[in-house]
Amino acid sequence: GGVAPGGVGKQFEQPAFDPMGVQRAIDETTASRPANADGETPMPALYDGWFSKEHEFLAAGGETMRYIKGVDQMASQMIASIDAAQADGVTKMEVMFPPVPNLEEVDFGTAINQQFGNEIRNEMGLGDIAYATQVRRNLVDYANHYWALRASECGGERGVYVAHCDQTSKKNVVW
Repeated sequence: GGVAPGGVGKQFEQPAFDPMGVQRAIDETTASRPANADGETPMPALYDGWFSKEHEFLAAGGETMRYIKGVDQMASQMIASIDAAQADGVTKMEVMFPPVPNLEEVDFGTAINQQFGNEIRNEMGLGDIAYATQVRRNLVDYANHYWALRASECGGERGVYVAHCDQTSKKNVVW
């Protein structure tokens, strides 16, 4: 047990941190991915993994068509990992990954990031063209909010609480 910070207040029990519980969650998520013909776990889907739906769009330069399969791998692995960690008794965790496919190029407005912005805009009920510029200009803020909403899909009795700070109003988001 312990005493609240500052030595004042109620006694509380601090559960022991179980790093192997987190590793088990990672291992279970990896094991849930299908093996290829050689019995090996394939590489992640990369760009296809960010998207939940199929998309066809013009690539940078506008000369070639780009096709995204949309396998929803990022969300499904995040949710499976959070669920597994909660099942192991982990009550506080930080889930971190880049919120957009090309984070280091977000200011340049790459075609893949723009398409991801279109998908999350539609998923969050902001499909009206009036929101397109707002989401494009604040893509990381909206993407963080999108992933927070996806994390809320996790099961468990305690639910999931997400905190993120930015100055972008998301009052029109519908989930």
